[in-house]
Amino acid sequence: MAKLPPPIIKGVLPAFYEKDGMVYITIPFAMNRAVGPSDVGGFSLKIKTAQSTTYLADI
Repeated sequence: MAKLPPPIIKGVLPAFYEKDGMVYITIPFAMNRAVGPSDVGGFSLKIKTAQSTTYLADI
């Protein structure tokens, strides 16, 4: 499978917040124009620290 160009993320990502025991984050993005909807099977989210490149989670 070929690697697709990433989506375009606009602005600064907001911090996480917790509500009723669930953690939420909203990521505003737009699909890259070079990628069609039929090319995408899903998304992956990699979370790392702001100070280093240490990954905290890969969802």
